[in-house]
Amino acid sequence: NNYIIELIKLSGKETTNKFFTKNLTSKSIFIESLLPGKYQIKITEDLNQDLKWTTGNLQSKIQPESVRTILEEIEIRPNWDLEIEIKYLF
Repeated sequence: NNYIIELIKLSGKETTNKFFTKNLTSKSIFIESLLPGKYQIKITEDLNQDLKWTTGNLQSKIQPESVRTILEEIEIRPNWDLEIEIKYLF
């Protein structure tokens, strides 16, 4: 499956950084040049591979694409490396 990974900045001016991946089970994603601040992670399962969240369709009995938000805040500090391991099943 394809996934959309969003880093949402919580403090100051809100910004969102989007990244796309095909497999979360064994994939490492390296992200550089993030602004310092607190972030949350949102993961969307992109079943139709259109690179955006798709709503469902009641008449066709199609469910909306699954979205998971990691509630734990991540703090990015200037000139620091941070490694995060996410284990989440859809």
